[in-house]
Amino acid sequence: MRRRPTRPLDGSNSMRFSLAMVVIGCALLAACFSQARYAPGTHYFQRANLYLDPPIPTDEISPERASELASAGQPYYEADYDASGRLTRFQHHRSSTVSAPPRALPDGGAAVQP
Repeated sequence: MRRRPTRPLDGSNSMRFSLAMVVIGCALLAACFSQARYAPGTHYFQRANLYLDPPIPTDEISPERASELASAGQPYYEADYDASGRLTRFQHHRSSTVSAPPRALPDGGAAVQP
């Protein structure tokens, strides 16, 4: 049986692998820290990722759409950003026109007057 020729252990493959790992690590790190930056002022959003701190709002909407959502009783989010694009205020809005049905109230709705 013939033996396979062995390659010299010069380290070039391990160097390429190490370099590839460093490049991939830097790309992942940059992706983790790159968030959407918004212009200074107030922005309205339909959804937000509340599992992170600070929360990351998504699905930006217009102020008109936010008032439509409020009139329909659906929630929306309002966020303020400073000049560097960082989140300074984040508030969840719900419509006050939505009320619980009388049977859900503790007194059975006796105190509710039409």
